Amino acid sequence: MDKAKYEELKERHNSLIIEGFKTGNIFLYPDALFDSLRAFNYGGFPASILLFYPNLCNGHCYDRALLMQLAFDDAKVVWADIESLRLQGVEPEHAYVETKLNVYGKDIDCVVDTSLGLIYTKAYYEAVEKPKINKVLSKKQCMGSYEIQSILASDFQSDKWILLLTLPIIEEKIKSGDSLYEEKLLKEIELLKQAINFDAMQQEYEEDRLKSSEELDKKFGIVRDKYGREVSRNGIPNEFYDAKSPKEIALENEKIEQMISDPKHKEKFFRQCARRSVRRMKKTDKNIIKRVKARLKQINKDPEKDVYSM
Repeated sequence: MDKAKYEELKERHNSLIIEGFKTGNIFLYPDALFDSLRAFNYGGFPASILLFYPNLCNGHCYDRALLMQLAFDDAKVVWADIESLRLQGVEPEHAYVETKLNVYGKDIDCVVDTSLGLIYTKAYYEAVEKPKINKVLSKKQCMGSYEIQSILASDFQSDKWILLLTLPIIEEKIKSGDSLYEEKLLKEIELLKQAINFDAMQQEYEEDRLKSSEELDKKFGIVRDKYGREVSRNGIPNEFYDAKSPKEIALENEKIEQMISDPKHKEKFFRQCARRSVRRMKKTDKNIIKRVKARLKQINKDPEKDVYSM
């Protein structure tokens, strides 16, 4: 698409958004949405920050729509071809959340678009974007998806260390003024830093950089075999650990290569691999389900308690 055409489409899109704000058909995320999202994290990043910063959402609509539906008791995720993407000549399918919200004292069908960081009345969204529905995921289907189960089963206290790398970058970008929610986000980041004692985390990281590998293994409870391979961490076995010696493993791999080069044995080998993989997945799924149940029980007991404290 040439630059002139792109600018024309961008101007048209912006004018429709301005018109939507003027007519009350588009509005910003309410403060209550922060509270509804604080209990969840995505790879160590609190959903209350991630979803309020569209630059982290644009281009990831499928993941972010699934994450956003967690904020609502009743919602669905819709996959649809939309007009703004059709006009750009790119893959037109987009994902967004549909739910009912109390707007101006009435319950209204709304669309939450995570890529834009805005809420539309459903009627206005459909008039503007002319969606051609491809797929609809119910609340039950969303909650049963592997992505959401993994999010609910995750451990923020373990994942939070990624924030040492990501949080300063995100904070700097927000301060540059490229977010509709700058003031809220900066307050939320400050709350997060206080809750996790971010300064102490940075100090601990710097101290760890000077420690020997033996000292770090002791700190993180890592047990290794005589070849230096990780057997367990904090008492949790490494499911991929193979107790055979490196020489035995190399010989086994050589036999496998010879076996799969023969079409008669190739199919049998891959069937065995598939069975092992299924057994491992079932074991993993049981652990995930157990953690998910505990997490949901925790959230239901105190829905507004933030993930930083859990």
